[in-house]
Amino acid sequence: METKKPGRSRRGRRGGVGRKRPLAKTVTDGAQPAAAAPAARNSTRATPVEAPARATPPARPAARPQGGGPLTLEAMIARQDVFLQDLGAQQAETLKALQGSLSSIEHRLLTLAGQATERPRVAIFVDVPNVMYAADRMKVKLNYKKMLDFLVRGRELVRASAYAPISDDAQKRLDTQKFVQPFDDMGYRVVTKPHKRYADGSMKANFDVELAIDVLTMSDRLDIVTLV
Repeated sequence: METKKPGRSRRGRRGGVGRKRPLAKTVTDGAQPAAAAPAARNSTRATPVEAPARATPPARPAARPQGGGPLTLEAMIARQDVFLQDLGAQQAETLKALQGSLSSIEHRLLTLAGQATERPRVAIFVDVPNVMYAADRMKVKLNYKKMLDFLVRGRELVRASAYAPISDDAQKRLDTQKFVQPFDDMGYRVVTKPHKRYADGSMKANFDVELAIDVLTMSDRLDIVTLV
């Protein structure tokens, strides 16, 4: 019995079933459409239109960072501007108040200057016992009405006061007493006080305190004080 040795099968080299296709060309040919696709998309993409630029809003003062951190430079400058504005407003108010005070002082000075051109204001204070005793020693009789007219000549009389002691006897009339009668109805305001009796029988009435108080009380209304 004859046995056949298996032989090698031959593949056809010309269009046979087992013919192999070249891989490199297939890969190359397949890569061309893939590479061309992005180019086609890039060529058809529309160029975006640029939006018009908007005005940049002014920067606001930066707030203090949370947590108590240090202020930024912008925040420090903003606070300094606020402080300077407040300081300027305060100085303006101060200058306005000073201007008002200066105007008031100027008005008062003008008023006083106007008064200075007028007749000076005078008040006359007469210590009656001293004047009468001096006239008696000199043997001179004074007319106290003429004396008053002489003292107020060229001046504006505010008040003429005559300080006269009187008797402690309430039954005696004032207009008949020695120190009151010469000044009664002569333009004087007569200020009276009873004599003070001493153990030796002498009497005295001192008007120094009353006269000084009257002068001080009227001094703000007077330009001249005349003591007689």
